[in-house]
Amino acid sequence: FVPHASARRLRMSLGRHAVELVREERTHYARGNSLPKYNEEALKKVCTEMDQLHKTMLDNFSNPFLGLNAEEPYCAANAVTLQAALWRNKRCACAYMKMRQERLVQAWWRHRLDVP
Repeated sequence: FVPHASARRLRMSLGRHAVELVREERTHYARGNSLPKYNEEALKKVCTEMDQLHKTMLDNFSNPFLGLNAEEPYCAANAVTLQAALWRNKRCACAYMKMRQERLVQAWWRHRLDVP
């Protein structure tokens, strides 16, 4: 069995962008630095990877030539791994947004209308 081309690309970077996004925000948060610029580029990379994971899952289960059966260990492990990676990326993106939201609320309460 040869993995699908998109699955081979994903193998090297599963969750890398999501972890970097959270790590960067957590570092700024721990240092007490002012709120860094919204990292739209990194968030787009996370969303793109999530889309690729979802497409890979659909491709794997809709390809009649692979003969995937959910009861086979490889197929079940593949589905579980891809789904776990997708959920982890969602959690990381939500954690990034939550940390930023908390810092904005703190800044608002500290400065009221003069939020920098």
